[in-house]
Amino acid sequence: MKLGAQMLMCSFTVMEGVHIGLLFGLDMLKRHQMCIDLKQNALVIGNKCIQFLPEHLIPKADLEDPAPPMAAMP
Repeated sequence: MKLGAQMLMCSFTVMEGVHIGLLFGLDMLKRHQMCIDLKQNALVIGNKCIQFLPEHLIPKADLEDPAPPMAAMP
């Protein structure tokens, strides 16, 4: 996957019925030594900062509740 100017090796799991474009897990953040910097509003990988999108640029469909909660298993 290309993230900013960096190429990162990673695997993905496709989950049916989940409407999230991409979700970084803690395992991936650790593996690539990424840091979520809320002060800079960026994802930091090494000495590179990848800025998060400003909220007004995030498509409204991505901000809405994507799916109803799953029913509890008996």
